[in-house]
Amino acid sequence: MEYLVLYKNIKEAIQAEEWLRQQDIKVRIIATPESIEATCGFSLELITENLEEALAKNHSSYAIKEIYMIQGERLNKRYNKLEVRL
Repeated sequence: MEYLVLYKNIKEAIQAEEWLRQQDIKVRIIATPESIEATCGFSLELITENLEEALAKNHSSYAIKEIYMIQGERLNKRYNKLEVRL
């Protein structure tokens, strides 16, 4: 599954990206899609079968703002906000 994780600021997003890479989670930093209102212009797009595990590895140090499940591909991507306790 693909997810979009928004952070409170770019510093948190970059640090989380580095940490997740060290944990062998597929992740990349991207510009936050225009369809999503965000305080930070960058988000992490991650691919994982176990979102809870990825968040547990990430949550202790970095300020996650929102999480979206990504559906569709390329220009047809849709972002569905997940209701998770952060």
